[in-house]
Amino acid sequence: MRNCDDSSLGDWYVNEEKLNNHRELLEYYENAKTYRTYKKYRTLKKKAAELEALAESKAEEKPSEEEKAFGILNGVIDSMEHSFSAPYNAKNYADMLYISVSRFNHFFKESVGVSPHKYYMNIRIKNAQELLEQTDLKINVIAKSCGYEDALYFAQAFKKHVGITPSEYRKIKNNS
Repeated sequence: MRNCDDSSLGDWYVNEEKLNNHRELLEYYENAKTYRTYKKYRTLKKKAAELEALAESKAEEKPSEEEKAFGILNGVIDSMEHSFSAPYNAKNYADMLYISVSRFNHFFKESVGVSPHKYYMNIRIKNAQELLEQTDLKINVIAKSCGYEDALYFAQAFKKHVGITPSEYRKIKNNS
């Protein structure tokens, strides 16, 4: 049988082994018949309850896996939103997190719900929609400002995402 470590209660981190040790001793003293062992049982039971409460409070303080992932990806997403006119480069974003490109792609999709490339393209298209609504810039100028070198390719990508061409989108939004 293991000895009870009294310093375990003061630890900021609850060691699972210590908690199990207290549980074992508690079970032993529950079955004991003498007054002396009963006294130890009551003290141990109180310590075990305090350890359980401490373990629960520490578990509540920890951020969820989703919160951790979003916190880690926040810098990458900010970078994407501020550099959408540059060509997409997964290696740069993976390097920001010190992971491989394949791991970055998997981690991003797992955390955000879409691939990083698709997320990047959505940022470009949303920015193009704003420019089409708020300015009278020519479509080829909007295409270049959103990172598309070819206006025809931009129009195809825009239609694929939005369902209509940039010209049609502008007409609809201006008539609204």
